[in-house]
Amino acid sequence: MSTWDLLADLELKIDGYTIEHHSRQVKPGWERITTTYVLHGDGAEGRGEDITKWPPVAQAVIDRGPHHPLAGTFTLGEFSEHLSTLDLFPDVKPEFADEDPYNRRWGFESAAADLALRQAGKSLHEVLGR
Repeated sequence: MSTWDLLADLELKIDGYTIEHHSRQVKPGWERITTTYVLHGDGAEGRGEDITKWPPVAQAVIDRGPHHPLAGTFTLGEFSEHLSTLDLFPDVKPEFADEDPYNRRWGFESAAADLALRQAGKSLHEVLGR
């Protein structure tokens, strides 16, 4: 059984989410931006990092704030499918389309996995049997 198969059926309840932004000047002219998605549900939270590194794309997330319809009850697999129906870049498209969509998507998916594990009261290694 694949790792995904072991995780995909985890149940997940999302009431809403918030966004946190962090930045650091790495060198003159380049600011490293990180966005953290924090999914909330059933008294728990799950966190995931979007490492989109292009300031205009990250700034668009800050400006728009939480707006995706993520509330609901899903399995982790269903949530991943739900993300496929959303435009994760409604304001500014990434400069490198082959890279950034995966970073943004992974931010939400890793937050969902973290939340699902917390809601199940299980660790990742426990679910994976390792």
